[in-house]
Amino acid sequence: MIQEPASPDPATDFMQLLHDDHARAKEQYELLRQRLHFYFRHRSFDDADDLADEVIIRVIRRIRDGACVEKEAVSSFCYGVARLVALERWKTQAPARQIPMDAVETPAPVRHDADTAILVEQFLNQLPADERAVIHDYYWDDRRELAKRLGVTPNALRIRIFRITSFLRDRVGNWPKRHSRGMGQ
Repeated sequence: MIQEPASPDPATDFMQLLHDDHARAKEQYELLRQRLHFYFRHRSFDDADDLADEVIIRVIRRIRDGACVEKEAVSSFCYGVARLVALERWKTQAPARQIPMDAVETPAPVRHDADTAILVEQFLNQLPADERAVIHDYYWDDRRELAKRLGVTPNALRIRIFRITSFLRDRVGNWPKRHSRGMGQ
C-alpha cells in the first residue's frame, strides 16, 4: 500500500509510516536511528549520530516534497538515503594528507656483511628446531602447503614468521650496541 501524506506535518507522516500507534512509532524511530548509527559507525564515520539524523531529516523532506513511501519499505527507503549520504561524505572528505618526502627519515642502512651473516646463523641456531624448520620452509617451500602441514591459517603462519624474524632482527640489529667490546669495535 502506498502511503499518501495525511497531514501538513511531514514529521508526523514519517512517524505514522513507522507505526500507527504513537508509542510504537517512537520505539520504531529509536530502533531505526540506532540502526542508521550502526550503518555509519560500521563504515568508520566518526559523526555517525549526525549522519543518522541527516538521513532522517532528508527522508522527512522527501515526504514533504511528495515522495510516496510504502509503509512496509520505510527502513529500505532510509537505507537508500543513508547510502547516498555516505557516498556524499566520502566524496567531500579531505583527501589523505600527503607527507613531503624530505620529512621522511631515511632508514639506517642494512648491514650485509660476513659478520652479519654469522650473527644471523648463530641466532637461528639458538631458535628451537621447529622454529628453524618453519623459517626454512616458509622461504623455500610453498607457504600454503606449510600452513596446511602446521594446521594453521596462512595469516597465522605470517604472524608466526613475523614474530620470529622480528626477534632475529632485534638481536642482529642491537648486537653491536650491546656487545661492541667483544666485537673489537
